[in-house]
Amino acid sequence: MSKFILVTSCEDQQGKTVISLELAKKLANEGSVVYVDISGSTKNASVYLGYDMNIIYDYVDLVDDICSLDESKISAEVEGAVFDMVPTPRLETKKAEENKIFGKLFMILNDKYDYIIIDGGSIRDEKDIMDYSVLDRILLVTESRIEDFGKINTCINIIGKDNAGNILYLINKYMKKEGKRGTMFTPKELEEMINLKMVGHIEFNDAYQKISSGYIENKNLLTQIETAADKIIEKLN
Repeated sequence: MSKFILVTSCEDQQGKTVISLELAKKLANEGSVVYVDISGSTKNASVYLGYDMNIIYDYVDLVDDICSLDESKISAEVEGAVFDMVPTPRLETKKAEENKIFGKLFMILNDKYDYIIIDGGSIRDEKDIMDYSVLDRILLVTESRIEDFGKINTCINIIGKDNAGNILYLINKYMKKEGKRGTMFTPKELEEMINLKMVGHIEFNDAYQKISSGYIENKNLLTQIETAADKIIEKLN
């Protein structure tokens, strides 16, 4: 049986793609992996890795039965780790007709790969087309600004209490100075307020952490992401 892992957030630009790619990279050393990009973001995985010009079919074509799995997937590589990728459409306006995308992906991909990593869109934008019950793990990537607390609770409610036991969360873009000023919850504070399993946090300094068009240039940031990915993988087993 394949393991289905969704990486999602309450809103866009929370760092899902970088985390998803790191998971794909590490899990590709343990078994077969397919990375399904349903994010629809402008800076999606195909653009990030420079594969956007290779796209013929995408996940919308796959779930709407316009193409086969073999036709939709492309081979991707991150730091020597190779895995299959089903890309997001080039056009942001292209949407799947299938109502329950996760369920359809389960039927197509189950038992064909050891790990299925889904780089999702924001939960609030796609709440009506997702069936979270088929997922083994849901990784919620979130920031810890004071105003994010209500958004996180909303997302948990959308996922549903029946699926809450599958949720892990990762705090991204945490800044110690902002935590001391009271404009961000510290990781410990947020963990006490939300009854979920935290797998760690990624700290930013005051300067924007530069990410290259290929992969991550900032070594401290990469180390933190790798550590977070290791903790997430521990929870899969």
